[in-house]
Amino acid sequence: MPRDHTDLRLAAATAFVAALYDLSRSSPRAWRRADAIGRTCGIVGQRLEQAIGDTVGAGLVDRRVDDGALVLLTDLGRAVVERKAP
Repeated sequence: MPRDHTDLRLAAATAFVAALYDLSRSSPRAWRRADAIGRTCGIVGQRLEQAIGDTVGAGLVDRRVDDGALVLLTDLGRAVVERKAP
């Protein structure tokens, strides 16, 4: 059965936040390149832009104002991932 567009967006956003969390554990306040995060979780192009927009809109990720290629997991984003972690 084909997946709904909303399911695909949610899956991409979830994967993006999880990858950003994993790569930010040692320095949670360091800005990361969004395209590198996307490559880590297999999201590129328009899907990556949509995932970034969705996560920023949900308050899970901040995008740097002077350089939109850089992202940072918010306190809320970190808390959401940590509640889901085993």
